[in-house]
Amino acid sequence: MRRIWLPIAFLGLAALAMAVIAWSFAVSRQDWTGTDNAQLAAPTYQVVAPAAGRIAGWTTLSQGSQVGREAVLGSVTTAGGSLRLVTPHGGRLVGDYGYPGELVAQGQEVALVADLSRAYVLAYVDEGGAGHLRKGQTADLRFASRPDTVVQGKVARIYPAVASIVWPVPAMSQGQAFSKSAQWVPVRIALPNGANVPRYLGMSVSVRIAIGGGGQ
Repeated sequence: MRRIWLPIAFLGLAALAMAVIAWSFAVSRQDWTGTDNAQLAAPTYQVVAPAAGRIAGWTTLSQGSQVGREAVLGSVTTAGGSLRLVTPHGGRLVGDYGYPGELVAQGQEVALVADLSRAYVLAYVDEGGAGHLRKGQTADLRFASRPDTVVQGKVARIYPAVASIVWPVPAMSQGQAFSKSAQWVPVRIALPNGANVPRYLGMSVSVRIAIGGGGQ
């Protein structure tokens, strides 16, 4: 009799262990949603040519330099005179597309400035988990250049449309199978004040959002 009960007890313990593992996995899936499809973003401002002409006296600043509001980066020489190329906002020079002697059209972008002091994380969450998102939920952030450090942010905005909308749906011929594509909901995550995080525009971020509570 003892020999019969031992295998049964062993099988019972194994089944219980599997049930605990499955329950833990289900709880983990229920309490968190995550994505590696995220990046560091910030408000950006274009420097554009005010008129058609030729660039003169282009800046010697390197990309990554800090510039103030209305900093002069160069000028455009036109038939009517010279017009300055100035930054509309202070920040970091992240795009430098001009050089002396280049011909530019009116409205052409010649530089890009990013206000990285107001950086945030833009995450794209699979539509399957987006329904559990709420403003104010905590988000664990791991930056590509510092993967061993976790920074805690907060969900600040959940955008009301998916990242890519195709409308109308293309007509299908009879018998053609419909192929559903995954949709991603953009989510803006605010960084904590004074967060010591790498400030590289477009840097990859891994995001894990607590969806089990704490939202507003």
